[in-house]
Amino acid sequence: MNGNLARIGLTDLSQRTGGDVIFVEVEPRGTVLESGNRAASYETIKVTLDVLSPVSGEVVEVNEKLYERPELINEDPYGGGWISIIKIEDLETVKQRLLSAEDYFEVMKAKVDKEMRKIRGATK
Repeated sequence: MNGNLARIGLTDLSQRTGGDVIFVEVEPRGTVLESGNRAASYETIKVTLDVLSPVSGEVVEVNEKLYERPELINEDPYGGGWISIIKIEDLETVKQRLLSAEDYFEVMKAKVDKEMRKIRGATK
């Protein structure tokens, strides 16, 4: 995030578990999104999924390279594989809700642990 701009994309985990990205559709520049709205969708050899905007605001830039090379999401999710840039509507509110990479990892780890307990319970 830079100032009131947020770069939207997939985490490395998301791109790995989803499979090879073969098609991307991104909401165009000028689209106003509410937090939780679809910012993009992507298709893999396994599934088609939506990318939800974590913030409310206007799409000010789209990574047009993805139209020719959607595999950039797999190759470089934190670099050249970004999806769009959104001008954040209410930066102060967003700052209060954001998680650090470490905190996000702990949230995801807890979710995985919960699912693993379900699986273990079902196989007994």
